[in-house]
Amino acid sequence: MKKIFLVVLILVSSLVYSQDLGSLSQAQNKIKSLELMSDQELLSYWTQAQEQGYSLSQLKTLARAQGASESDLAKFEQRIKGLKTAKEDTESLVNKTANDLSSIFGISSSNEEEEEEEEEEEEEEEKYLGLNIFGMSFFNNAKEQDDPGMSPQINIATPSYYQLGPGDELKVSVWGASENEYAFEITREGTIKIDRVGPVYVSGLTLLGAKKKIGTALSKIYSGISSSSESYQKVFFNVSLSKSRSIIINIVGSVERPGTYTLSSMISVLNALYAAGGPTENGSFRAIQVLRNGKVYKSVDLYNYFVKGLFPSITLRDQDVILVPPYKNRVFINGEFKTAGVFEFIDGEKIHDLLSYTGGFGPFAYKDEIFIKSISGINKSIRTVNSNDYETSLVKGGDIIEAKPIADRYTNKVSIEGAVYIPGDYMLESSGTVRKLLSIAQGPKEDALLSRAVIYRQIDGEEQSMVSFSVSEVLSKKTTIALLPNDRVLVFSKKTLKDELSVTIKGEVNSPEDFLFYEGMTVADLVLLADGLKKDGDSYLIDLYRASYDKTGKQPFLALTSSLRENFNSSSIDSNPLLKSGDLVVVRKKEGLIESAFVEITGLVKTPGTYALLNSKYSLYDLLNDAGGVLENAALNGIKIQRVNASKKIIEEAFDEKDSLGFEVSPAKRIS
Repeated sequence: MKKIFLVVLILVSSLVYSQDLGSLSQAQNKIKSLELMSDQELLSYWTQAQEQGYSLSQLKTLARAQGASESDLAKFEQRIKGLKTAKEDTESLVNKTANDLSSIFGISSSNEEEEEEEEEEEEEEEKYLGLNIFGMSFFNNAKEQDDPGMSPQINIATPSYYQLGPGDELKVSVWGASENEYAFEITREGTIKIDRVGPVYVSGLTLLGAKKKIGTALSKIYSGISSSSESYQKVFFNVSLSKSRSIIINIVGSVERPGTYTLSSMISVLNALYAAGGPTENGSFRAIQVLRNGKVYKSVDLYNYFVKGLFPSITLRDQDVILVPPYKNRVFINGEFKTAGVFEFIDGEKIHDLLSYTGGFGPFAYKDEIFIKSISGINKSIRTVNSNDYETSLVKGGDIIEAKPIADRYTNKVSIEGAVYIPGDYMLESSGTVRKLLSIAQGPKEDALLSRAVIYRQIDGEEQSMVSFSVSEVLSKKTTIALLPNDRVLVFSKKTLKDELSVTIKGEVNSPEDFLFYEGMTVADLVLLADGLKKDGDSYLIDLYRASYDKTGKQPFLALTSSLRENFNSSSIDSNPLLKSGDLVVVRKKEGLIESAFVEITGLVKTPGTYALLNSKYSLYDLLNDAGGVLENAALNGIKIQRVNASKKIIEEAFDEKDSLGFEVSPAKRIS
């Protein structure tokens, strides 16, 4: 292995806690030395590593395989990238010029390709590094406790495996032929003292064992203890733990809050770890050791509890040491599993064992094979493992195990859609022909087009072929068409094959607009749908315009007239014709109806005010006469007439609006 990599690897791997308790202080000194290392020194190491051909991704992969934690790798990567950014800022102009020249001549920069490969590798790594460590969530609440030394509340029945010891308090109740009650505290020597009997050694016994021994001692005082239960001399007794002793437990290694804890003697290893916040991200969940008198007393695998709910029956004693060493091997499991995450494994475990920890495959997983990416030196390799080999195949630390989702492809599906009563997907086995599929879909609807339907057929996974058929011929058994997997049958609807039919009414009606056309609709019906005539509308003067469909184009429209009674009950088809789709009905104003016009006169006249134009020849002279004539001081040669130019007003209002396309309209400028 190249020399420079050893230097960088030492820097990264020194951040990992040593499994040997005696070397913890040495590891801490290495961490401090890395933190105190100057940017120039770290950049020098990184530059040399690059010259040797190593990328940051490769260094991280090798360090991870040696046990480096992800948080330490992230810190190392952050410093390296920060130094790279500072260096790149000074070289950006030169690099830009070189890249521009390369692109001009069509030359691809090898550095750019390497950087792209590194980015792809890092993105892939981040995809898996974002997984949660299996079992870590159990201790999440413990990590958030304000009091680090807070122990869990223990209020449970005395476990059958609980071993009595000095400091425990026992309560002995006697009833029956004799009654009494005793309270004993187990002495440092491990005994309880019963009056008239003497010391009884109970330390190290379970509660059941202590009860038998205490019963033998009490029988010397109460002879009825040995009597049968039916005897009137029978004496009963019971032994219970009234108060458990406190013990001191030392929790060390890769835990969130290592230290010395005073806990109840009834506490389990799991409870003690919970009080200490649980293992860190580097801690092992599967090789937790209980040390007693300097030797390994028991090993605890928390996976048995997380997966099966099983936990070893271990009674902790005063001055026991719980050691959580760093994990030895981990794999990344992602994809279509019930539980994805980072899993720890012990030597000899197979893929089958790891799958049991995940809860197995998800419902949409491809179960026949899994895909494993492994580390091979500074490179990676990928392999597939068949389901037959799950129980025999081993895994390696750093493996990425992935279950692929099943393909979005059906092997026996056919579907029908359109004008049928129950459209949807169906099984090919039960609907092998188009006729059977139509029968399962409850047949075509009333509006179905029976003369033509189509089948969309897949070729190479895509719909690339179409088969047309007559629905009526299929139903009458004149034609039989077999279906293939993934065929899609479409039955057309007559409603969708024609435009929406309408008729229009305009003019002197209350609601001029377009209306849906119905067979049998007349002019009178349309007038009523338009909320009737306005007060000026003439029911006897209604025009009807209809497309003539003249191929010559000489007479594109026909003009018809309609004359309705006031109650719209004309029975004559000539006066109230039937409408056709596309007809335009126009209701005219009553003949001779003229809008009222008024003028206003002010000034020195006898009766100023507003006057109606009584006829088309109404003049100023007529207006002065209607106003009673002028007053004495009026100047007849100074009469002023103000008149609104209606055409000009209409034009100005038009320019204030937008045209039909939404553009602003501006008046044309006169060219001088």
